[in-house]
Amino acid sequence: MPIRQHYLASHKRLFLVDYDGTLVGFTDNPDDALPTAAALDILKTLSADSRNTVAVVSGRDCEFMDQTLGKLPISLVAEHGLYFRDRSGTWHPTVPLNQDWKPAVRRILESAQVPGSFIEEKSMGLVWHYRRCEPAAGEHAAAHLITDLELLAEPELKVADGSKVVEVSIVGVDKGQAARHWLEQGEYDFILAAGDDTTDEDLFQSLPATAHKVKVGAPSPSANLTVADPVELLELLRDLAH
Repeated sequence: MPIRQHYLASHKRLFLVDYDGTLVGFTDNPDDALPTAAALDILKTLSADSRNTVAVVSGRDCEFMDQTLGKLPISLVAEHGLYFRDRSGTWHPTVPLNQDWKPAVRRILESAQVPGSFIEEKSMGLVWHYRRCEPAAGEHAAAHLITDLELLAEPELKVADGSKVVEVSIVGVDKGQAARHWLEQGEYDFILAAGDDTTDEDLFQSLPATAHKVKVGAPSPSANLTVADPVELLELLRDLAH
């Protein structure tokens, strides 16, 4: 069934949308990647329909999510599923917090001293950013970091090769887990999920085959629809919302 026809015929809908590279475009400075007025308007319009449950599922931290989207009547997920914020504005951790692993991982990340790179610390993650690096140098260093991190062989950790980032976080916290929070609450007859990188594969794979899984950028075997960029995704959501 075409996506708009499916949307109009449905009565209980779920939207799970990634932030960076999906809802908003990338910037050299992550703090500058702010939602446009159009993006905010679309989220507001979708969430105003009582049949819709809207959540932005991001790798960002709680503070950033509050600052950028906190005024909207939607649910938010931070740090790839570590924290969930309900529509009342309260944040809840989804697993016990343990950070004993961070010093060893930080030492490895700090060994990659490439001009333009920097390390971001989250509650349960460390991220090495290289979007501002010379491309070849950044990719080369990222590959070495991934090898060194995997040699740690810590079973509670996972290493993700994202969009110009290398991210280390704990196993059992991912966007698929976040999606299950809603899937366990009832039957949705329309589900749309959108994401742009490897962290969104967990989200796509957690959803039923009937869901509309939208990959932003390069196609994904886990998705059944591809759009070129955040602008095209917003056009798709606007068509549904109006």
